[in-house]
Order: sequence, then structure tokens, then C-alpha cells
Amino acid sequence: MKRLTTTSIIALCTIGSVIAQPVISHTDFPPLNGFSTEFRNFNNGITPVSPENTGGNQIWDLSSIATTDSNYTFWGTPVSNAVFPNANSLMAQHVNGIDIQEYEQLNTEGLSSLGIHILNTPGVAYLIKEEPLLRFPLPLNYGDIYSEEGDEYQISKDTNGLNLNRTHYTRSYSINADGWGTLLTPFGIHDNVLRVKIIEESNAYSVWDWNGTNWEFSYTNTAPTSYESYYWLTNGIGVIAAVSATTNTIPQTQTTYSGILYKQNNATQINVEKDNIPIVIYPNPNNGHFMIEGVASPGSYIITISNVLGEQVFKQAISVHNGKLYAELTTDPIAAGTWYLMLSKDGKRMAIKQFTIL
Repeated sequence: MKRLTTTSIIALCTIGSVIAQPVISHTDFPPLNGFSTEFRNFNNGITPVSPENTGGNQIWDLSSIATTDSNYTFWGTPVSNAVFPNANSLMAQHVNGIDIQEYEQLNTEGLSSLGIHILNTPGVAYLIKEEPLLRFPLPLNYGDIYSEEGDEYQISKDTNGLNLNRTHYTRSYSINADGWGTLLTPFGIHDNVLRVKIIEESNAYSVWDWNGTNWEFSYTNTAPTSYESYYWLTNGIGVIAAVSATTNTIPQTQTTYSGILYKQNNATQINVEKDNIPIVIYPNPNNGHFMIEGVASPGSYIITISNVLGEQVFKQAISVHNGKLYAELTTDPIAAGTWYLMLSKDGKRMAIKQFTIL
């Protein structure tokens, strides 16, 4: 996998304050950080988010997504498997009644797929990559672009480990870390999130069947395929959301989205209410002097800051005009630590945000 471009990990926000952008490394991925504990699956024709939003200081709102099926996915530590002896990471999926385990290799250079174990279906039981397939090159910075073109070989085996067929793909794979900002989910608010866009295309594939002695050519499929997906990653957790985009051309061009949101057991949970408005605090962490920015309806708002016990230590009124919420705050002499900023209007909570004073 070749890195084509790399940008600086420090950028200027819209008014000139310096914000540290997320850098994702191998230590940010499970299994080092445990299992996901709750999921939200969705599969519908309505855009739940605008995944095409790119650039710095973005806000992606997935907080209203509800579960639409019983499928699930989680990452964790794999048990010993003789077919994939080098695996140290596992992505387990339950899809339409079928249990699938994707065995992965996680190291300082990236997260790669080694193959798949299908647990509860007759016929094919294993899909094995002849060479690890890189999913996320690491470390990954905002502005990084990776691209690869070439051949991929995959062997399928039955439940007894016997060869079934071998498939050769001619494919291209591109990864673009083209956005960072804040992600709102039903489980909480995540700051300093890196958004990654992945496009995978296959021009053709050929299949050889195993005749008991060697591989025998079967057929070639020249129909092109293309997959587009988006991932949101954050430090200490890894992937917190994944969205796949599928474009149908019959009867008309329409993009549908499916995906999953994760709730990690080590993530700070802040309830996101349905009537919340997205706001951003920057810089975060800060020294007690910071800005908040967002989009809100015109009117008068109250900003309060409380500690983890709910004790209020700061209060200030602000006004919103033309849909633009902006305030520059100095909270001295509030002590260093973790604090919660709440935005309210007419006595009703509109948003809450965690931040740190150093």
C-alpha cells in the first residue's frame, strides 16, 4: 500500500486558533481496548448522515439512528485458530442469521484482513487471503491518501479444511483520510474524530476449482463492481461508526446507506437528546480560554459549566443571530480537570459537551 500524500497534523480553525487533529495508530484499535458493548444497525434508503462532508472541524450527526435489524458487529481478541495462526484481532459479525468471523493482523503498519471463518452454514467455511489485505494503514493522519492496484488471491475451504476453489481478483483500493471533527451518536459525543473514505473497485475475477490434485480453471466474470464506505475513528477506541453507500441505477440513481454504530466500554458517555444542536469547543483541551461554535436557531441561550458532580461553576448568557452560534469564553479561575458545558434555551437543555482544562 503506497502513501501518496501526507499533510500536517496541525491545522488552523476558521478563526485562527490551532487545533490538534487526530492521529490514529495501532494502539487505538481493539483488541487492546476491549469489545463493543452495544450496537445500532441501520439499512434504509434515507441518508442518516452526510458522509460526503469533508475537511476540518466538521460535525457529523448520527445521533438519531435507530436499530433496524438484528445484525451486529464487534471487534475483540480472537481465540486460537489453526487456519489463521498470525491473527491477533477479530471482527465478529452476525448477518441475516449467519455468524462470520474475520481474522485480522494488527501491527504498527496497519490493520489487515487474513480471511473469514463462516461458522454455521454448510459448504464454504473459510475464505483465506493468500496475502494479508490492508484495511487501515497506520499511523493514519488527516490528509493522508493511500492507493493500491494489483492482484488478490483468495482460497475457499470446507468445514474439514479441504480446498474448494481459488479466486483471482483484479482490484484497486483507495483510502482517503479526508475529514476530521465531531461525531454525534446515540451513545455519546466524540471529539477529534478522523473520517476515512474507502473506495474498492474490481474490474474482473476468475475462479479455479480444486479437482483433488490441482487447480482447474472454471470461469471468469468481467462485470465491474465498486464499493464505497466511510469510517469514523478516534483515539483509544478505534472504529466508532461505519457506513456503506450503495448506488442503484434501476429504476433511477439512488444511494442507500447501511452501517453500524459502536458503543465502547471505555468511552465517555454523554446522553445526546433528540432536540440537541451540534456545538464544537476548541481548543480542547484548553487553558480556560476557549471558543464554542455551532448552528442554532435565533434567540437567547444560557451557557453553564459544571463539574462531574453536577455543581455549577460558570454561567453566561449569549444571543444567536442568523443561525450562527459563537462565544469566546474565559473561565478563570476554574481548576484544571474535566468539565461539562451545557447550552440551554428557555429552560430546556439543547446540548452538552465535555472538555478539559489543563
